Amino acid sequence: MQTITIACRKGGAGKTTIARNLAVEAERQGAGPVAMLDADAMRGLAQWWESRKAEVPMLAALRQLGDKRPLQRGELAAAVQKLQAAGYRLCFIDTAPEAGPIVEEAIGLADLVLVPVNASPDDLRAIHETLAIVETVKAPKVFVVNHATRRATLTGLVAVKLSQHGTVAETTIHRAEVFKQSAIEGLGVQEMEPSGVPAQEIEGLWTYVAGRLRLAAGLPYEAPTEAPRKRGIELTIQVGEQRAAKKTRKRAS
Repeated sequence: MQTITIACRKGGAGKTTIARNLAVEAERQGAGPVAMLDADAMRGLAQWWESRKAEVPMLAALRQLGDKRPLQRGELAAAVQKLQAAGYRLCFIDTAPEAGPIVEEAIGLADLVLVPVNASPDDLRAIHETLAIVETVKAPKVFVVNHATRRATLTGLVAVKLSQHGTVAETTIHRAEVFKQSAIEGLGVQEMEPSGVPAQEIEGLWTYVAGRLRLAAGLPYEAPTEAPRKRGIELTIQVGEQRAAKKTRKRAS
């Protein structure tokens, strides 16, 4: 199993948005079964999954339902180990905008670290705080220019500035209302507007990320040769009690 951690010191960079949409795209492109771990106390990724009708990608419970104690070092590693033993092929870890021990652990578990950065002057000024988190990481890191404005000069300037500190993903994610709308419905943008530009951007970003994962595993990069297709996977193993809870909610509705 390979693990992708999404980390950025600054809040509002779009970590959860990138995590959920890439997880949906990975399943759609046949890279599953895909699991997600929400290491942010705000539970943005978990709340999105709870509002989602589809059971894939799967959110793995780090704690039993109702246990709101802060995560402790070692719990993420234990969850990743369980997911690997259960046969998951890919795991996304969403993190809090901080530099605490849990974020450090999440980064340490990663085969690839994605660092979303908004195309804004404030986020660019704060990039050194994020670099302080990932500069000691052995796994490769990739910056993702996010929340960009189309045809804006600043977008290009941000990409150039980031390239001085590391690799920048070839695909830029631009602002679009469908990111918010799909989040409310528990969907990915590609599920709400399959032919939309945001869906194409997420597909392009996943294609790039998949290539980086192959390189991280010591394999040659292979471009996709088939059109993406929706997977219908029935996952029989669940870490924690999230699956039973989701079925209970469905019966109640």
